[in-house]
Amino acid sequence: MPAIEIRSKRSHYDPRPASVNTATRTDTDLRDVPQTVNSIRVEDVASYGGQTLADALSGVPGISNTSDTRFDSFRIRGFAGAGDVFLDGVRDDAQYVRSLGNIERVEVLKGPAAVLYGRGSGGGVINRISKQPGHDVQSSVRLNTGSYGRIGAAADVNQVLSEEWAMRINAGRDHAGSFRNGVDTTRQYLAPSIKWDNQRTSWLLQLEQSEFERVPDRGMPAGRRANGTYFLPPAPQSTTYGALGRDFIKDTSTYVRSTFEHKLEAQWKIRNVLSLLNLDSRFDNTFAGGLTGAGNSGVTRSRWQQDLQHRNWQSNLELEGKLDAGSMQHQLLLGAEYSNENRHPRLWRANASTVSLTAPGNRPDNGA
Repeated sequence: MPAIEIRSKRSHYDPRPASVNTATRTDTDLRDVPQTVNSIRVEDVASYGGQTLADALSGVPGISNTSDTRFDSFRIRGFAGAGDVFLDGVRDDAQYVRSLGNIERVEVLKGPAAVLYGRGSGGGVINRISKQPGHDVQSSVRLNTGSYGRIGAAADVNQVLSEEWAMRINAGRDHAGSFRNGVDTTRQYLAPSIKWDNQRTSWLLQLEQSEFERVPDRGMPAGRRANGTYFLPPAPQSTTYGALGRDFIKDTSTYVRSTFEHKLEAQWKIRNVLSLLNLDSRFDNTFAGGLTGAGNSGVTRSRWQQDLQHRNWQSNLELEGKLDAGSMQHQLLLGAEYSNENRHPRLWRANASTVSLTAPGNRPDNGA
């Protein structure tokens, strides 16, 4: 009988990943990985309105979200994961809220296999895979709207320039209000990238500029009965313990990455990744403290201001290849990593006036 060869391509709508690279740092079929790996497509997360890394990890077994309005924070199988968040295999441990605008999928590796990445908690690894230009990438435009004035738009444009060159631009902006008057968020990003690939040598250059500004919701008072107990429903939408009009949090991040890969021969290749992250994070927050006054009728407040400058330089050099040993084939990976991290936080505590427990003013006070 003549030989029959059947070829097919995985459907675009198939939720299963064709391969993962977080578990072994190499492109490997998921069925060949003995560790527990979750792969979350950002396209699926966006269909439910998710925009942040915390949204993508919602419902993933073993992941606990301990984030607040200032920055991402996760626990992986009970271990704090501050040093276990990566972008394309490069450590990303700065304090900010991570967007999904330029992310293709999120991979989560659980368990002690995370030791492959060096320093970390041992609970696992959260690795974001960024969008890259290619010859088989489709362009798209997204519009969204929702309650409380939510509106946004995003464009993902991929352009093939020649057989060896391709470029891609991701850009978007979203604005959303809240059921609380004066509490809103604005997010915008721009991420161009260009890739050269002649089938033996490839070079990828990526730039991502992101800005996320929001007003924190510092809680609302309950009503108080004559017997001293408290009750809901809440106070009016304009009432809060914060200082609306002054409170804000703003993250501005710039990511530049260069990925160079060269095939030494059919079985071996060398890869170098250079990465620079520059983060500017500022906030002015006023929030409730403890009860005070006659009958606990007042609430003390605290006010904090921060100006954080964070810069990370990182370089990865890896040698990957296959080695035949009799009837067994081994895939080897040798690598070295260099990281230079500079974090300069400046934090101030200012005065904030005491307000009524049940009817706090929402205007900024005169505290210095």
